Amino acid sequence: MTDMPQLPRYVLIMRHASWEPTTDDRTQRRLSAEGKRDAADVAGTLAGLLDEYPIFPPPLYAEPIAIHHAASRESEETAGIVNEALGHRAGPAKVDPDLDPSHASAYVQTPHHRSLLRTVQDWVAESQPGQAMLLVGHEPQLGWLVRQLTGKAVPIARSELLCLACA
Repeated sequence: MTDMPQLPRYVLIMRHASWEPTTDDRTQRRLSAEGKRDAADVAGTLAGLLDEYPIFPPPLYAEPIAIHHAASRESEETAGIVNEALGHRAGPAKVDPDLDPSHASAYVQTPHHRSLLRTVQDWVAESQPGQAMLLVGHEPQLGWLVRQLTGKAVPIARSELLCLACA
């Protein structure tokens, strides 16, 4: 009998797409046409990769992705575009208050930073091998999270998607 290799859990981190500069209110920023195209391109690539190379083979591949996003409109719209490209197999995207941009700081660690890190670590510990969690939010908070998980500083551009494999 051959042992199956242990698949990692995947933490997908995506910065929101570009928005229209029509308001200073972060809760009301809508994605620009370019931002929508960029998010759709990344989402389509992710969907294509998952369809071509499922990270968890059938029959357990039913819904391997959980989507969490910041409460900002640009993060919500970006998460929605990704979820649509995935055929909504992730179920509804969820707002995570710890991804709120008002809690973000590159220099000061807040309780929200620690709570976000704990959420991701708990999800990795409790999820099944091959499953994925997608976080859509803002810099510098996402970069801070990547550094905590990998030990490496990685700046994240708008509409950029990082894939971290966690044991």
